[in-house]
Amino acid sequence: LNLMELQKKNFKNVIIEASSHGIHQNRIGGLNISIAVITSLSRDHLDYHKNFTNYKKAKLRLFETIPSNGLAIINDSIKEYKEFIKASKNNNLKIVTVGENKTSDWYYKIKHYKDNRQEIEVINKNKKRNFFTNIIGKFQINNLITSMAILNETGVSFKTLIENIDKVSVPPGRLEYIGKTKESTEIFIDYAHTPDALKNVLLSVRPYVKKNLCIVFGCGGDRDKGKRSIMGKIAYKHADIIYVTDDNPRNEDAKKIRRHIIANCPNAIEVANRKNAITKAIHHCKKGDILLILGKGHEETQEINNNFKHFSDKEEVYKIIGSDNSRNIREL
Repeated sequence: LNLMELQKKNFKNVIIEASSHGIHQNRIGGLNISIAVITSLSRDHLDYHKNFTNYKKAKLRLFETIPSNGLAIINDSIKEYKEFIKASKNNNLKIVTVGENKTSDWYYKIKHYKDNRQEIEVINKNKKRNFFTNIIGKFQINNLITSMAILNETGVSFKTLIENIDKVSVPPGRLEYIGKTKESTEIFIDYAHTPDALKNVLLSVRPYVKKNLCIVFGCGGDRDKGKRSIMGKIAYKHADIIYVTDDNPRNEDAKKIRRHIIANCPNAIEVANRKNAITKAIHHCKKGDILLILGKGHEETQEINNNFKHFSDKEEVYKIIGSDNSRNIREL
């Protein structure tokens, strides 16, 4: 359904992802946006914006141009926090902050992890509650609490949010639990394809790893080439066993892309074919390891030399471990 069809069906509130492209090209200029939200800001789409400053300006523009007296919800842990605060104040927006700072309007604390569920403490306007969720990872918890803040501002009570939080499941391809191997290695897939996203997912999962943090990832072709060596360096620093493979090579030489990554990741195991990389990683992981398959997430195609072929990380994992081992976290 498009927005016009939703309006005809009398939908009152719609949440959309405002891409930097869409903001810069004014594709959302005709919408009456009342709430602007920033959860994270990282190096992305530099093939379009050319540099991070232009990318940041595109994101800031949303806060500068929505109608005055609207609302800004800001993750107060991002480096550019003050810039978004300034833009929001200059536009006379009400400001609501989310984060792990005790001064945050929506303060949260990740307290406990057991059986693939996390206990979260959240405080808003002196209302304090603990709840459990199958969503793991600090960045995902931030997104979850931010969603609560949005809904609260549209009229949903704090009590109702807490009572229904267990109905919220992880989005497809976003640190999504796929299953366990015979060796009890837990396998997740995630869409992380930028340096910050890679770092965030590795740091988020590290506390749950008993032995080795294993990852499979690559970088797309015909896009920001500068991020490849950066992502290799991040993987080298934060992961234990690394398989560098192909993402969407598009029209580039896939081997060269892998070489760019491995330049700062000397301990990486290079596997040209993504299917083979996933298979090799699964067969080599041991009990106590966690395996992250990164970069494509929910995607079901792989682009090679202008051709799109069907490829799903999730399906490849199921072929190896079987769907019987893929219980949803919500059922645990």
